Amino acid sequence: MDLRKEYDTKTLAGQLRQPEGQLGIKVGENMNKGNRLMNLETIKQLDITDNDNILEIGMGNGFFVKDIVAAAKDVRYTGCDFSDTMIKEAAEFNHSIATSAKFVLCNASHLPFNDASFDKVFTVNTIYFWEDAKQILSEIKRVLRPNGIFIVTLRPKHVMDKLPVVEHGFTTYTADEVIDLLSANGLTTIFHSESDDIEIKVEGTAIRNAFVVIKSQKR
Repeated sequence: MDLRKEYDTKTLAGQLRQPEGQLGIKVGENMNKGNRLMNLETIKQLDITDNDNILEIGMGNGFFVKDIVAAAKDVRYTGCDFSDTMIKEAAEFNHSIATSAKFVLCNASHLPFNDASFDKVFTVNTIYFWEDAKQILSEIKRVLRPNGIFIVTLRPKHVMDKLPVVEHGFTTYTADEVIDLLSANGLTTIFHSESDDIEIKVEGTAIRNAFVVIKSQKR
């Protein structure tokens, strides 16, 4: 289903930020398809090892959680989101792995976790909505263990700025801008890449699509 043909861009922008209700469920399902390559590459770059404790910020309906907990032995996963709809969807979708995965309703600016709780933290397609990036990165750094890994994955500015939804509450970034933001907040980039993705059509015109994965380490 192409939701862009059924709903105005402002409505879709709000649902991409915080999916709610039946439309939010549809948006979550669409994101699983549209963001598949981004998520799989992010999981690859996590280099998941036995006993890792992993936090995802903004996991949507949790479609890819099964791939994370299956990547090594005794992996523990926590997903946090500020959408009650997505928390419920993720818990239902992952009920068979409930002993390894849990989902918490919260805002990333105030993470309800102890200091140094996680080996790795990651987020895909949420940075555009961070109202206070410094506060959120401070929280991420706080809950990371010493030398812990943080990965942020996003569509770069040259892609995002061509999409009509960005006029409604999105902040877009180049890879360099994100790297500088991480550095200013105590996270050193150790790897980054830009990869092509399936093309996007905007008003009938195909545009080049891509995503950026930036891997950093707590210092």
